[in-house]
Amino acid sequence: MLIIDGHPGTVEQLRELLTRGEIDFVVAANGLEGVQMVYHWQPRLILLSLVLPGMDGWETLAEIRALSNAPVILLANTYNSHEVARGFDEGAFDVIVKPVVPHVLLARIRSVLRLPRPPTRPDICYADDYLRLDPQTQRAYVQQKEVKLSTIERKLLFFLFAHAGQVCPFEQILEHVWGADYSESDQYVHIYISRLRKKLEIDPRRPHYILTEHGAGYRFRLAALES
Repeated sequence: MLIIDGHPGTVEQLRELLTRGEIDFVVAANGLEGVQMVYHWQPRLILLSLVLPGMDGWETLAEIRALSNAPVILLANTYNSHEVARGFDEGAFDVIVKPVVPHVLLARIRSVLRLPRPPTRPDICYADDYLRLDPQTQRAYVQQKEVKLSTIERKLLFFLFAHAGQVCPFEQILEHVWGADYSESDQYVHIYISRLRKKLEIDPRRPHYILTEHGAGYRFRLAALES
């Protein structure tokens, strides 16, 4: 599970509680870091504080809901019936007021973790001010205009996008995009990466999205989610 909370005291309390309850967890100190971890890790359950540095809890919840169906338990500093109602309206599973009662929170967490895992979101779109990718339709847009992609370019782009944040080795790319018979043909990858960069990057010589991992492969960078 994932904890998104920037208050050291609360994080320490939760750390002790979950360790004692033998529940695996990771911690994000702010909303942006939390959203990154949701995208890359797809946690089973999320504890989200409404009070966060930078992007607040409501903004973070909206970003999470665009990326994941995982249950979200909101942690509020004070009880406010309007905030509770808003939390449920915006997709929270539960709202708990700090300071948490340890045995009650642990029971709620265990109850959620016993539920069937919600389906993942293979149809997640990516969008920032410059680029938008829609894996469901396999289309890419630069500054609101659709980019014409060849079949190979499309397969390559959305393979990298499906593994965003991870280094994709040349062999893995070749096998998925071209087939097993092309396992020794790294040059194909370099050529088509160059073509994609010319179509998608602001400056193909200094790529912002499709990054080279020297000697290893390529990595698609989600610019809106990485500093």
